[in-house]
Amino acid sequence: MDVPPQLGYSFRMDFADFAKRYKNVVFKYHQNPPETRETCNTILAKIKLDNYQLGNTKVFMKYYHRSESFRQVDFSCVTALV
Repeated sequence: MDVPPQLGYSFRMDFADFAKRYKNVVFKYHQNPPETRETCNTILAKIKLDNYQLGNTKVFMKYYHRSESFRQVDFSCVTALV
């Protein structure tokens, strides 16, 4: 039996990609934090997400995290740069 992606963790991103993309949530623009599990966990804690998992090399989140919470984070990162 196949499980629809909505029931699992359909949004997956490597630690390096996640840290590069969302580092400005916690760190200043000129800072380059390590692209590690701890950095990703710090970012996710600041955003106050629930129901996510950190694997050995990736962040796993539900589909609604990408569609709601991170849209606001993406917008705030862009406006911080302007």
